[in-house]
Amino acid sequence: MRTFAPLFALTTLLAALPAQVTVSPFRFVPADSTVVMRFAGPAKWKQKFATTQVAKLMQGQALAPMMTQLTDAFGQGMDEIRKSGKFDADLVESLLKDYAGDIVVALQLDLSNLEELMQSGETPPVGVVVALTADNSYDLGKLAAAIDKATEANAADLGTMRDLTVGAHRLRVAQQENGATTVPMLVDGQLLLLGGNDIDKFAAKVLGDGPRFAAPAGDSAMMMHVQLDSVMSTFIDAVGSQVAAMGAPFDPAEIMRDLGLGALTSLQFAVGNDGKHVTGEYTIGMKEGNRGMLDLFTGGAGAPKLLRCVPPTAETFSVMPFQANRLMEVVGKVWSALGDEVPMTWEQAQTAATESLKVRLQEDLFAHMGSELMMLDDADAATDEADEDDESPLAALNGTCIGLSLRDGKAFGESIEKMVRARGMHAARKTEEYLGTKVHKLKFAGLVDIEYAITDDVMLLGIGGKESTHRSLRSALDARASTESGLPTAAKEHTAALPEGWNGLSCTSMANTMSMLGTALAADDEMPEQAKMFSSVLTAVAADLKRLGIDRSVSASYSTPAGMTVRMRW
Repeated sequence: MRTFAPLFALTTLLAALPAQVTVSPFRFVPADSTVVMRFAGPAKWKQKFATTQVAKLMQGQALAPMMTQLTDAFGQGMDEIRKSGKFDADLVESLLKDYAGDIVVALQLDLSNLEELMQSGETPPVGVVVALTADNSYDLGKLAAAIDKATEANAADLGTMRDLTVGAHRLRVAQQENGATTVPMLVDGQLLLLGGNDIDKFAAKVLGDGPRFAAPAGDSAMMMHVQLDSVMSTFIDAVGSQVAAMGAPFDPAEIMRDLGLGALTSLQFAVGNDGKHVTGEYTIGMKEGNRGMLDLFTGGAGAPKLLRCVPPTAETFSVMPFQANRLMEVVGKVWSALGDEVPMTWEQAQTAATESLKVRLQEDLFAHMGSELMMLDDADAATDEADEDDESPLAALNGTCIGLSLRDGKAFGESIEKMVRARGMHAARKTEEYLGTKVHKLKFAGLVDIEYAITDDVMLLGIGGKESTHRSLRSALDARASTESGLPTAAKEHTAALPEGWNGLSCTSMANTMSMLGTALAADDEMPEQAKMFSSVLTAVAADLKRLGIDRSVSASYSTPAGMTVRMRW
């Protein structure tokens, strides 16, 4: 027992010591900040994405010339700093290469008296926080000392220098005419810089004990959060009051709320990685009720039924919630809010539409629409068929097939037929049968060629008179008629790695997108030569994307009472 006595005593001593406190990256970010961003430092960023195929893409031959130029430019910048002798270039170079902490940037914007500020033209109270968290691989203390030395040497160019004491902290402040910034200093192990047009008040808030920003879950490489609820409410009220004071015959605040802008509470975005894949996530926070246009794209549970219309070989498609039957409600509210600015009341407008189209828009048309929307693209074919002389307003949508789910396809089809005949478009319409479904082709409004087919549960609409449109619509009918069900091949791998419960799914061919852009740049005679050279880089990158197996990205959407989230995997 005597042998273990020293070990027991040491263990007891260590247990009695206070646990090391880990300082949050958001230690100096007030809870009511308007915008908060966190970025992984250069070395940490590199570590996080080292296993991804995107990292291999950056090291590939396609981007080699561009990466060489960036490396040379970086070296030249360091040489300039060394020659100037005004700052320790080694500290800067090490920061950009070795720093593995987090960089936090926060903006606080006080718009509580926005209406008064709009009248006076004054700037609202603004505060900015920039903080670098402690990192064992880089000495922030040396960087702070070097910045302090450089500040004193160039004080005459920075404005009026003064001291500001906040609690136990003494800050050096460079005061300018429209605001002030503090000289970066170490506080709780973090390198902290503050800026604002009322720096004394803002510094007291940042260094005080008030509530802090709540860190979101996860350890993403980059995160951004925008708080919108109070900002949007104040903005809508202020704009409405200003426009009303100018004698506007309608209330713009009411219109903005009817469109759903008042329902926005927050936006959040993050980028990370999942093994060899890059991941992303964005969330739109919303209040319940009066979501306007935003409400059209929420709701629904489980995988969309319109996925059955997506061909198994499709590479670019999306299927999402779309509450089409609620569209008339939003349009009606905005129309009514415009008052005398529209030629007739909403009721009169609906009556006029009924007389012209021989159907009631809400009862005979929109009420029969479902809650899902599909977009199916034949991007390769659409590019091959591109016609520079095609002046159609929807020429860019050639090859696109749109699908809209239906509650009652029979009733909806009858209403569409009445509308077509009421406008005399049936005379030049061509019809053929495909898999037992009638496919109609006509020129809409005398401008755009379209094809459409209506089944008991979906309306398919093809845009353009090209072969790609013909093929896209029929491929959707083929998929719908197939007895085999399942996800398109392009989306299977990514979807399996995404959380369950999604109600929308989209797939984008990154390689096709880059190829299309490269082809467009090369074909435009008015483009500068540098842009045309860039087109060859895009084409080479597209080939590398396919070689590395990251030529497609997949996004899944999730709806909750609190808003909507989209998760992406590339």
